[in-house]
Amino acid sequence: RRSSTDQSYCEQVIRVWDIVLDHDNLSRAIEQVIERIEKSHLRGQECALYSEIDTSKSEMIHLEDNVGKLKIPRVFPMRQQVISCTESGTSNPSGKAQHFHPASDDPRQFTLLKFYELNAGAVKMLLDGQDDNTDLPFTPGPKEHEIIHFQSKPQRSILLMGRSGTGKTTCLVFRMWAQYASYLDDSKGPQPNQLFVTKNDVLRREVQRSFKNMGMAWRRRSEE
Repeated sequence: RRSSTDQSYCEQVIRVWDIVLDHDNLSRAIEQVIERIEKSHLRGQECALYSEIDTSKSEMIHLEDNVGKLKIPRVFPMRQQVISCTESGTSNPSGKAQHFHPASDDPRQFTLLKFYELNAGAVKMLLDGQDDNTDLPFTPGPKEHEIIHFQSKPQRSILLMGRSGTGKTTCLVFRMWAQYASYLDDSKGPQPNQLFVTKNDVLRREVQRSFKNMGMAWRRRSEE
């Protein structure tokens, strides 16, 4: 998913749901994965939020087929705001598609699934294998992406409210890293002064580890 200041886009990707090492039980593993995918999408459709994708305005870019002039992946404009189903009703305008993020297939959990971008930097981190506790930065959802890259004019503080486990700290860490990465890529402006304050020592260590892992992924990608 890519965004600009005035428009959000979603892009076709290849999503890896599982890696099977036991090839003797490959058929059974495929059946289990398909069942989990179906349950995840069905549970995602129960969510009160969804994104609206304009399939009539597909922007086909990147790879080009010399025969059919097919360009992939396809990129579609997407509504910047995630819409409440109770407000939008059940109607689906022509050329508009509804996207529900897959949710956990565990009936005891009420969370959306996290996915990780397998780019060159992430692959290098996995192959290095220097730290077994290294976590790859996952891909934020549409609403998280909006919060992470929100820029107020004039600049002012942001109050982010939500119950436990809704991703407030995750958005904060991604937002801090996005500002710091912008400085690393440009290095023309002043270095951002950032301070994370919490009374929870465990949370402090987790945030420090997440920020460090984002830096490792950025360095691996810059080495390409």
